[in-house]
Amino acid sequence: MFLFRRGTGRLTPEQARTHTDDGTAVLLDVREVPEWKAGRAPGAVHVP
Repeated sequence: MFLFRRGTGRLTPEQARTHTDDGTAVLLDVREVPEWKAGRAPGAVHVP
């Protein structure tokens, strides 16, 4: 399922965790490889 919203789309960390835990959202990490290797959110998908 894809969910697209207009606007800022800001979530609190707690809201983001709830959505990723229940499968309604995927956290995409678009940082560079060294940043990804330095640390990331649990379950994040790396898309450099």
